[in-house]
Amino acid sequence: MFHVWLMGRTQGGFLEAGVAEYIRKLGRWRRLRWHELPAPSTPSSAGPNFILGKEAEVWKKHWPEKGRVALLHNDGLAFDSERFSQHIFHLMDTWGQVHWMVGGPYGFAPEIRARAHEVISLSPMIFNHQLVRLIFLEQLFRAFCIRHGVPYHHP
Repeated sequence: MFHVWLMGRTQGGFLEAGVAEYIRKLGRWRRLRWHELPAPSTPSSAGPNFILGKEAEVWKKHWPEKGRVALLHNDGLAFDSERFSQHIFHLMDTWGQVHWMVGGPYGFAPEIRARAHEVISLSPMIFNHQLVRLIFLEQLFRAFCIRHGVPYHHP
């Protein structure tokens, strides 16, 4: 089973529609659980470290007890689409459950990064944390298409 954990709700009609579409498409092969965690309230004057600390408290409350935890962050391990497909199926075969985590606007606190089994990059570029949700689901769908020989991926 795949779990996707996100800090805060998905915002924006086009993102919500895209997320729903890819979750539907992925349902052909695998059930995916989508967990939108409540973003902590912080004062508008709060700096990134304060916000990351508050988010870390939320992550700790919801940290999975079983499976492999992979954070999505631009400075993580990078794969091309074929290698990413191989990697996620290796994780599934080895661990059974894979938990993918998408942070808030500032990523993850160092203590949360240290708890994760691995950090994966979708790109060395920095994407908005809302947009990463859709990009990741598209790449996950692409990985399943590669695995099952569905003509979606064009190298």
